[in-house]
Amino acid sequence: MISRSALISRSAKIEEGKIVQTLVNISSECSIGKFVKLNTGCNIMHNSVIGDFTTIAPNTVILGNVKTGNRCCIGSNATILPNLVIGDDVIVWAGSVVTKNITESGCIYVGITAKRIK
Repeated sequence: MISRSALISRSAKIEEGKIVQTLVNISSECSIGKFVKLNTGCNIMHNSVIGDFTTIAPNTVILGNVKTGNRCCIGSNATILPNLVIGDDVIVWAGSVVTKNITESGCIYVGITAKRIK
């Protein structure tokens, strides 16, 4: 399912089972995995890769060349700075700002600057 108001670059690749809600922006050369949900108003910027079974909450900004693992959850209004890697099964809480790679799987990050809490 893709909303008619979503803006998706022609060079973006989106796999099966996706849900792309209203006012989502997917920039050039992005790759969106299987069964991903992109909530209202989120921005996925150039050359980013979103892993399978990942949820991106409303108004989240994922800047250029970010790679998320599988089964991640990125909270509302979170920002992930460019050129970062997020491991599998990572939760980034709402409003957090990720400034460094998150290489451990199964962790929870919160705050500005995002820090591991579990």
